[in-house]
Amino acid sequence: MLSSPENASSACRGGVGSDDEVALIHGLESPFRAVSEPLVHIRASLQHLRDSGALPEPRIEETLTCFKNRW
Repeated sequence: MLSSPENASSACRGGVGSDDEVALIHGLESPFRAVSEPLVHIRASLQHLRDSGALPEPRIEETLTCFKNRW
């Protein structure tokens, strides 16, 4: 998953509301590879699925809630 320019811009303006939006779990040793995905990236992917009609709104909300409650 890749961040969108909108996500990066929002983060720079202080638009990220909580730590879980940008938190990243990584390995303990160099090169500290990511082992999780920031919620802001998951939101962007879900938005794309919503916009393309690939996933209905109730499923989007259910998926987002699942990810938010995971950590």
